Amino acid sequence: MVNRKDLTNRVIRLLKLDITTFLTSLAPILSLYILGGFINKEIIGVFGFTYAFQFLWSMFSRGLNHPIFLYAFKDIKNDKNRTMSIIFSGCCIFALVELAAYLLFIFYAKQYLTLLKVPNELIDICYIYTIYAIASIGLQVFDFMVFSFYEYTGRLELNNKLGFLYAFIRVGGALLYVFLNKSMTLNFSLQLCILILPLTSFTLTILLKVLYELKQYQIHFTWEFLKAFKYGIRDILKGILNSIGNFIGTRNTYLAGTATTSNSNGSIAFQYAFITTVTDVQWDCACEESALISLDIASEPIKYNHISQINDKRLLNILKLDIIAGYIVLGIIFILAFVILGILSFFLTITDYMLLNMSFDILGMIIDTSCYAMSSFLNSLGRYKELSIISIVAVTIRIFDSSIRSVYAVNIGMLTSACVQIILLTSLFLYYKHKYKVSKEN
Repeated sequence: MVNRKDLTNRVIRLLKLDITTFLTSLAPILSLYILGGFINKEIIGVFGFTYAFQFLWSMFSRGLNHPIFLYAFKDIKNDKNRTMSIIFSGCCIFALVELAAYLLFIFYAKQYLTLLKVPNELIDICYIYTIYAIASIGLQVFDFMVFSFYEYTGRLELNNKLGFLYAFIRVGGALLYVFLNKSMTLNFSLQLCILILPLTSFTLTILLKVLYELKQYQIHFTWEFLKAFKYGIRDILKGILNSIGNFIGTRNTYLAGTATTSNSNGSIAFQYAFITTVTDVQWDCACEESALISLDIASEPIKYNHISQINDKRLLNILKLDIIAGYIVLGIIFILAFVILGILSFFLTITDYMLLNMSFDILGMIIDTSCYAMSSFLNSLGRYKELSIISIVAVTIRIFDSSIRSVYAVNIGMLTSACVQIILLTSLFLYYKHKYKVSKEN
């Protein structure tokens, strides 16, 4: 039987996680719509061009940053000075790695667009906004480092407030850029400063706030954070391979379509990016279910860190309730997606390609909701190697299927990968559940 009170609490907790994610996901989309509406519609295509960097964001955030917090608050628990030292040390080192990586991505942004087979006329229009998009994704890696800190210290409401502030700055910055761009002639450097400086100020401010808070602890540098890699290896591999798969799929989508069309819906690049903006927020919110599982296990007074504990009644209850909560929230998110699409249909003709693209994404989210929960559950119980192998197998299939030259290359790769992953994860879960149930009975 499902305890309604516990389920309600799970739904509320997941919604609090999703509010921050929703705001920080929606704001970049709105900023590109503002730029596209007032400057050039094809700028919205930047969202599709840079979607592979969303997976790299996941690799850095969920593969490097988040595992530090999971390890420190789950495995260390009661020693706050040691816990905060691990967080401080790990985040400082990874922040330097992430900064170097995103500066490199920004420097080679034009070459990236060329490799993606973006038409030259679109590169000319979208180059500066591509730099803006990549820089913003990189800054969000640092923002979510702070959000994770507040999640594990039980301050989800503070994250929600920061999410609102981020959205205000992101959207307000785009509006300011449009106003100044229409009022005067701006050189390239000044345009970049107007677009990126407000977001950089936000990130630096919240990072300094956390550093100030850490002053109350006896912080010392330690390499112990490297032990957290065991919780992140699957997401590191998955993030890298998904980036490659999305890049190949997006490239083949553009090659299969026409660079520009005479109809009112614009190029294939624009149509693909448009429907991606409708579903990206939903994808990001759906991913938060894995964070909910990790937080729930980390907050338990008992340490759960071995697969032999898989049949613990309280653990199984956590998994069951979090999966149900995930589908309830996903239903709410789907309603929101259809409302957004309905509003946008008044301003733009929705093509069959867009609708089918969205349908693929919805089906993928339905499958992946259980995947996020089970993989996070098994990862917390120490099944790092098996999960890494499953990620490699599933994403390799995604890369292979994305190699098809089709306007649905990205979707075909995503769906087949999701189906393979749910089969392998369910099999792994049932295998250990049966194995340790039998051994316990013996």
